[in-house]
Amino acid sequence: MKIKARPEDFIVEELLDTPVIRKRGEFALYRMTKRRQNTLDVLRIISKNTRVAFDDFSYCGRKDRHSISTQYIAVKNNLIPLKIKEDDLSLEFLGFISRPMGPDLIRGNHFNITIRDLSTQDIEKTKAELSLVNALGFPNYFDDQRFGTYDPVQGFLAQKLLKKHFNGALKIFLTRVTSEDKKKDRERKAFFFKNWGDWQSCSKEARLSFEKLAFDHLTRDLKGFLYLLREIPREELSLFISCYQAFLWNEVLRRWIKLQASGSASARMNVYPGLTGDYLFPTGQIKNIPIPTPSSKMPAMGPDVENIYQAVFKENGLMRPMFNITKIRQAYFKSSQRNTVVLPQELISGSDNDEMYSGKKKLTLKFILPRGSFATMLIKRIFDY
Repeated sequence: MKIKARPEDFIVEELLDTPVIRKRGEFALYRMTKRRQNTLDVLRIISKNTRVAFDDFSYCGRKDRHSISTQYIAVKNNLIPLKIKEDDLSLEFLGFISRPMGPDLIRGNHFNITIRDLSTQDIEKTKAELSLVNALGFPNYFDDQRFGTYDPVQGFLAQKLLKKHFNGALKIFLTRVTSEDKKKDRERKAFFFKNWGDWQSCSKEARLSFEKLAFDHLTRDLKGFLYLLREIPREELSLFISCYQAFLWNEVLRRWIKLQASGSASARMNVYPGLTGDYLFPTGQIKNIPIPTPSSKMPAMGPDVENIYQAVFKENGLMRPMFNITKIRQAYFKSSQRNTVVLPQELISGSDNDEMYSGKKKLTLKFILPRGSFATMLIKRIFDY
């Protein structure tokens, strides 16, 4: 099975829950279509090229670079419409709205996905699985894309923050290697990791502005970790917080699924390995309820979910008040309700010969999911056999 063999194989379009669009207003509304670029990088490029402050952009979701995606953005105090039309990026001005873009203005996402390198047997098996998904839905896990800031060696930066391990949190921020890092970046970060605490040596190797700021500051203030964490841009720190929040919520969902399955002697569980834990897919129906994402102030929960959360917190050395990070304020844990099961809408499938892989088949899927749900999780579900 191969997904995202090329950007055209994964097309996603936000469905706007149309706000009132005017001829004048405080926020200019655009439809942005991009290819081979993630949302934050694109907005930084637009900001640099147009001299619009990055903080003046607002959007609803971060779309993957390995796709063709259409989403809506708003720009504050943008009286003269921006004009961008390139091979991999375009902006279409729609008018003005009275507020920033936010998730509440998006009712869902439409997906058009091609899965390649399949056998005829694969196609037949997925037909049965798709029928079940259409009827019962699938577990609404956060998928591996949400865990891009997770460090398999050092763990979660946000967990360090919650436990006030500011040294460790900053170390993750400055030494975590990503798939997009070039060889020189990897080597430099490996040097920082090995020589952590030798601030003068690290300062000599620093190349990026934040690296220079951090190591120069630490040579003067050996315990200046908290000051530097406060200097991390809001958007970047939010990625680390949402990553850990998603990890904890997934842990709760796994246990909720096990609890549901424990009441059925015939229940069978399929497993798909994930970056931060296995994805469990029961073959039967699970009860669909809203479960809040973790924070210091969470909505009331039923006793079963409350007990599960308490167990997850205990195993991770956490208590609910710890989620109120008083010493860092540019980003924070905010609770929102998320359903345990997601039901795709307008699910259509088709198969044909695969023009990219000789002798193989391809499967095409078109469907709509609520905002925040992952299309790749539906794919994992139908191929979990």
